[in-house]
Amino acid sequence: MSTAAPRQQSLDVLRGVAVLGILMANAASFSGPMMDVFEANRQTHGWDAVEGAFVNGKFRSMLSILFGMGVWLQFERFGNDPRGWPWLYLKRCLILFALGLFHATLVWPGDILTSYAFAAAATCLLVKLPDRRLWAIVIAGLLLTMLCAGGLSAMMLFSDEAGNFYGELAAQELAAVQSRNPLQIMGSRFQLGAATALQSLFLLPLTVPLFVLGVLMAKHRALTGDSASWTRGLAIAGLIGLILNGLALTQINNTAAGPVYLGIDFGLSALLACGYLLFGAWLVRKLNRGLGWLAKVGRVSLTTYLGQSLIMNHLFIITGWYGRATPLQVSGAVLGVWLFNVLFAQVWLRYADIGPMEWVLRSLTEGKRLPWRKPPAVQITPEPSPAFDV
Repeated sequence: MSTAAPRQQSLDVLRGVAVLGILMANAASFSGPMMDVFEANRQTHGWDAVEGAFVNGKFRSMLSILFGMGVWLQFERFGNDPRGWPWLYLKRCLILFALGLFHATLVWPGDILTSYAFAAAATCLLVKLPDRRLWAIVIAGLLLTMLCAGGLSAMMLFSDEAGNFYGELAAQELAAVQSRNPLQIMGSRFQLGAATALQSLFLLPLTVPLFVLGVLMAKHRALTGDSASWTRGLAIAGLIGLILNGLALTQINNTAAGPVYLGIDFGLSALLACGYLLFGAWLVRKLNRGLGWLAKVGRVSLTTYLGQSLIMNHLFIITGWYGRATPLQVSGAVLGVWLFNVLFAQVWLRYADIGPMEWVLRSLTEGKRLPWRKPPAVQITPEPSPAFDV
């Protein structure tokens, strides 16, 4: 199943924005204990507060919606082929989960691939449902997520035991890294990574509705600007998200920032992500060819995401900055990795039609070694893939 199909550059650009934005959101978890951001007594101010309100969770939600759009595009290609749908897609999800498990336990425990693999598998089984049922899943799931996130935040605020739980996990991870003992670091990361992979099952009420929303958006071409109802709906959702996250921003600058961060990250991200996608799609239409460099990042987004983890994880441990990095050091690291991501995508795609990790995923899925080099005379547009590379 390697028939070529035309790419949608706007989706590549939006995916590039999302995967680069995820690094900005994850930077605090690379430079210090992953659970520290949710610690009950964490104090924040300035840019940390702005990032908590308008960055954390938003780009992850964007990528979830885009991933769901990829599920629909794959269904359009292989929906009538019993060999390709859903069995080949479920196989791909299983391989993606294995990659995520390896990433979570041996590289960085903040992995999202395991969660995406579960959500994609569930979504591919729901894709044939009528729109009204898909909308019911989206609305019920997002309301449940907001309710659970708000409840957990309140529990952390009013329960000393619950409020200090994340702080204890953060202290254990910090002690392991500062020991400079590779085995102790790996043991700590393995435990956190395994917990993250298990947690993926419990995050399905958050991720599946976003994937299903992506299916609906791709099905009705919501980001092309041709549907006034979709444009109006996404704009209203984004505006509500902007207001709610702005109000939450006023509550971050206190001594209980962790619970507020948690509520914003999981409860208020989806609405604002819709606004980001709508604005991004409009910007792509206006700038058109000026964003080709960013589209290339989107084409190798799985490689980009895993590469960010490898670089950032080792950078802060090797330099000794872990747990004590200044905002300037963290910002410099993010900018440096962004530059590397962009340059790598430009150079790699000059000679290849597919990213290295995208090639691994697709070859394992199809059970054969697929070509990856660009033909010398004719450039063949690669087949869309549902895993980061829509």
